[in-house]
Amino acid sequence: MSDWRGWGSEIKERFNKELAPESLGSDFVDYQEYFGEDFTIDHLLKIQEVKAKALIAGAIADFPEYLFDQLGVMQNTPGMPTIAKGLENLTDFLEQRFAE
Repeated sequence: MSDWRGWGSEIKERFNKELAPESLGSDFVDYQEYFGEDFTIDHLLKIQEVKAKALIAGAIADFPEYLFDQLGVMQNTPGMPTIAKGLENLTDFLEQRFAE
């Protein structure tokens, strides 16, 4: 088995844990203590929305580095095609996927 890395799944799992009721409840109490009783669950959900959008922006910004890291791992995996062939396969997959 090759040494493919998938950092995004770790970030997603951590974010999902932050959305668990226990975690949201604890965060809500912390924010309410800081901002006062006017702070509502709607405010907390807006904060979580901003965090989610920041994670998406970060993933988009990191994608080129992630892609080339994965291509390097692929190149070092026995029996895998060259980087050029890997990019060609990726292009074919994306063209087919988005043509549907």
